[in-house]
Amino acid sequence: VEGMAAGAPIVVSDIPVFHEIAGDAALYFDPHDPADLAGQLAALSDETRMASMRAAGAARSAAFSWDEAARVHAAVYREVSSE
Repeated sequence: VEGMAAGAPIVVSDIPVFHEIAGDAALYFDPHDPADLAGQLAALSDETRMASMRAAGAARSAAFSWDEAARVHAAVYREVSSE
């Protein structure tokens, strides 16, 4: 999320949690295939693609905030402590 918020195009492992976080704002690679990672990194040389990823990343990262994370964690702590 920090990379997207900073305007960096991101390349992440093709695992469910990263799809949940990055959506269409990232390039994904098979974490067991170094050649796939290399190919996705090479794709970052396309300036048009990078500009698109930067815009998508900025929009996607706006959905995340420290205030919201703190609110959710506090709610969980309150729920657990009341049991």
